[in-house]
Amino acid sequence: MQEIKSLQDEYKPFLPLIEPKYGGKGMWQVANKDLRAISKARKLIEKQDYSVQLNGEQKKRELLDELEANENMIFDIFNKAYREAERR
Repeated sequence: MQEIKSLQDEYKPFLPLIEPKYGGKGMWQVANKDLRAISKARKLIEKQDYSVQLNGEQKKRELLDELEANENMIFDIFNKAYREAERR
């Protein structure tokens, strides 16, 4: 029983990352879901032929840059929360 209590105390700072707050899911689940969606969108954009459109390659690059910015934001938010939990 004491071992369980010590483990609970040790990992208590990580609860904000795993407890279901965001629509019944933990922060890591939401981040994982969003990153998978970004990955799928990136694959679709890379497969599509934008060369037939005026400024098609530029549009493709803009879409990919936007996805990368969103991906970096998700990583930054999650990593910040994780580092905060580790410091405690």
